[in-house]
Amino acid sequence: MSEYKKILVRANTGGIGDFVWATSAISLIKQFDKNTDITLITSDIFVPLIDKKLDITKFLICNKKYNYSKNKFIKIIYRIYWCIKNYSKIKKEKYDLILFLDHCYITSFFAKCIYKIKNIAGPDILPYGYNTKNNSSKFYTQIINLPLDFDRLHCMMAYQIMVRKIFPAYNLSLPILPNTDDLTQEIKQKFLQNTKEYKIALCTYGSQKCKNWDIKNFKDLVEQLNNLYSSTFFVLGNDNKEQENAKYLQGSLKNIDIRILVNKTNLLELKELLDNIDLLISVDTGTMHI
Repeated sequence: MSEYKKILVRANTGGIGDFVWATSAISLIKQFDKNTDITLITSDIFVPLIDKKLDITKFLICNKKYNYSKNKFIKIIYRIYWCIKNYSKIKKEKYDLILFLDHCYITSFFAKCIYKIKNIAGPDILPYGYNTKNNSSKFYTQIINLPLDFDRLHCMMAYQIMVRKIFPAYNLSLPILPNTDDLTQEIKQKFLQNTKEYKIALCTYGSQKCKNWDIKNFKDLVEQLNNLYSSTFFVLGNDNKEQENAKYLQGSLKNIDIRILVNKTNLLELKELLDNIDLLISVDTGTMHI
């Protein structure tokens, strides 16, 4: 049994992929003690991905648009506003522990100095680069040491290392996402009518430009696959650049069945769509992680 009965978990990650891996850490806590009362701090867009099996009913929601704004001033002001707005809710619950699966200097400061949470845990380094110190750790009561060069450590394993340093759990856990079988027929009728033998999905653009692949390479790949296999191609994503790439592929490969589904699915519909295709070819995106 856990000594921490009521905990606050901050999994307010910047990307969908990181949040998907964070569900494995939350699952690991619940496997250790199913009675642990977890309140989750996360972004509004991630809530649909929280499966009922995790038994989380309490949320403190952040607006991802402002919380991760490219304008640093807006981002800082929003984070301060969020901490003030949720002051009474957090104080009322009297949490035994706040666990930072991510990092946030402002929230860490509030947890220590304003909310007066007795136990604060989080990583010693940031999830990018080589041994980049997490300045928020100065507010932690338990600093969790992670292996150097975080870039070479799988995100799921990093989260579970943190959990095992607090809860004496020894097993591993996989990400948990909601079952979407009830959407199967709807997805087939909306998107998968009259397809060829194989269904291949593409994600051609990610937020980290250094990890992207030239769209002309995708064009060559689609041509080669189409010559080998009778295929229908689906371009997925939610970015204007993805839409631009999709139109380029469709316009330059007029004799190939290419369908543009950019911005046409929510997260659960996307998950079910992926359950019904044969192959996904993707750069580093949230879609790839789902």
